[in-house]
Amino acid sequence: MKPSQLKKLSKELKFSPKKTLGQNFLINKSVVEKLIRTAEIQKHEIVVEVGPGLGFITEELVKKCKKVIAIEIDKTLCLYLKKKFQNLKNLEIINKDVLQIDFSSLGIKKYKVVGSLPYTGALLIIRRFLEERIQPVSITAIVQKEVAKKICSKKMSLPKAAIEVYGKAKIVGYVPKTCFYPQPKVDGAILSIFNIHIFPSQLNEKLFFKLLKAGFAFPRKTLVNNLTRKLPLDKKLLEKILKENHIDPHCRPENLSLENWINLSFIFQKFYDTIIKETKKDAD
Repeated sequence: MKPSQLKKLSKELKFSPKKTLGQNFLINKSVVEKLIRTAEIQKHEIVVEVGPGLGFITEELVKKCKKVIAIEIDKTLCLYLKKKFQNLKNLEIINKDVLQIDFSSLGIKKYKVVGSLPYTGALLIIRRFLEERIQPVSITAIVQKEVAKKICSKKMSLPKAAIEVYGKAKIVGYVPKTCFYPQPKVDGAILSIFNIHIFPSQLNEKLFFKLLKAGFAFPRKTLVNNLTRKLPLDKKLLEKILKENHIDPHCRPENLSLENWINLSFIFQKFYDTIIKETKKDAD
C-alpha cells in the first residue's frame, strides 16, 4: 500500500498514527516477506503478532500457520482489523497492551513471536516474552537498527546481556526508514532471537538485572565505580571480590562477558537482601 492510500485510509478511519505508541506501519512487501521467511513458520504452528497495526504483516501470516494471535493496543485499529479479517477463522485479535496481558489465559504452549515492534518499547516487549513461564520458540522482530546492533555486537552491553541470558540473537537484514508510514527518524533491522531457554535455574533473576543496570549505569566509567555508585556495597570489599574472581575492578563493564556477569550474580547472592532492600529504599 502506498503512503497516499494510507493517508486516505487514515482519514476514513478518523485515525492518526500516534508517536507515543510508536505507530510506524511497515508498507514494504519484500521486507514483510523477509520477516516471515526468517521466522520459518510451519503450517501447524501458532504465531503471536505484536502490534499488527493495519494488518499488512497479519494478512501474510494467516496464510502460513495454524493460528495468528494479534495483540493490538489501539482500539480503533482493533475494530478495523476485526472488520477487515472478519471471515478468517485462524485469526484472534486482542485489544490489550502486550506488556499487561496474561499469557496463561491464551491457552497456548508453543508459539513463535513475529512483528514490527515500536522502536521505543521493543526491548521491554522482547524481555516480556523471554521472561514468560511459557517462552516462545523464537522471536523475529523489526527493531531500531542501533538497538539490534548493540544486542549483536561483540562488545557487552545491557541490551546484549539481557537478551543473551535467554538465547542467541542475530541481525538478518536492515530496514530503511522509507519502508514505513509515517517514516520514523531512524532505520530498523530484522532481529532473530532463537535457541531460547529458561533463565539459569540457580541464578536470582532480580539480582542479575540489578547488577546489570548498576554495572552499565555509566558505560564509560569503571566497573567498581558504577557498582559502588548504584549499589550499597563497600568499595574496598567490592574490589577484593572482583580481584578474587579474576575480574579487573577498573575495567569497563563492556569488557565483561556474559559468563562474568552470571558469575558475579552468584557471588553477590550473599548480599542479596542488602542490595534489594537498600536500592528499593533509594527508589522510594
